[in-house]
Amino acid sequence: MTCKEFLLQVRQTFLEADRNQNYPLETLLYQLKIPFEPDSGDFPLFDVVVMLENIHDRRYLAGIPVHMLFSFKRSGDQVSGV
Repeated sequence: MTCKEFLLQVRQTFLEADRNQNYPLETLLYQLKIPFEPDSGDFPLFDVVVMLENIHDRRYLAGIPVHMLFSFKRSGDQVSGV
């Protein structure tokens, strides 16, 4: 693969990911036929979340148990994290 081909592939992957970044998790689990019981304390897709407060909405995680959450906020030229 040439460098140009690689960059075009990365661009295509990014565009697809951007289009689907807010895809409902419940729908994804249903379509993948992955059982999920909200009270089990485990989520079958991930247990660590990295989010940017200025972009991602924390409501998408409502009812999903995560073991670790890294939250970042951009303010001007700085990024702070929790």
